[in-house]
Amino acid sequence: MKIIDVKTVLLTGPCTNDPFLSESRKRRSAAFIEIYTDSDIMGIGETYAGYFFPEVVPEIVNFFSPILIGQNPDDINQFFYGKPLLNEQLGGE
Repeated sequence: MKIIDVKTVLLTGPCTNDPFLSESRKRRSAAFIEIYTDSDIMGIGETYAGYFFPEVVPEIVNFFSPILIGQNPDDINQFFYGKPLLNEQLGGE
């Protein structure tokens, strides 16, 4: 199984009627990242950055997409302990 696509979904809506939140924020945002594989399995995750600065999330996803595409999503250790994918993408050692 290989990653074939990575997409961003941004959601924004009115804040709840909570008096503590409504004074400081009129709208709430969330950012989700969808990862698609060649075996019709799709994973979805949420990023904390989507709550505070949702506009930057698509740019971050666009930056990391070429690094993730073609990788095996089952090999979690590769992303943390294996070959340094980001270093390679940026032309490092």
